Amino acid sequence: MSDPASSPRERLRQAVDRAAHLLPIQGTKALSASLSITIRCTPSSILFTRLFLGKRPTGFTVMADAGPRERWILTAAVLFVVVSGLFPNAIVARRTAAAHTDEQALRAPLRGPVAR
Repeated sequence: MSDPASSPRERLRQAVDRAAHLLPIQGTKALSASLSITIRCTPSSILFTRLFLGKRPTGFTVMADAGPRERWILTAAVLFVVVSGLFPNAIVARRTAAAHTDEQALRAPLRGPVAR
């Protein structure tokens, strides 16, 4: 017989307990919000699909794959998303420096007469 601790339900319970332990308030709110969004959106997306796309085809339909040029563009886009997700400070720091420069320019006193 398999170990009850390895069942999917037990692993889910352990993951919820770890999230609640690490972030007691924020973790619980984030988990409950994502769960409620998932529960509410699933029937809506199924209904939308059935209404506007009809019944699912039973056989496999052949779809064109991305060509070599499209693959390069998709690869660059995926790499940008992954790298910016792993290292967001690189992008945020540049934007913050620009924002501080703009703020200082706006607070600086005007020099000379204002043209009207």
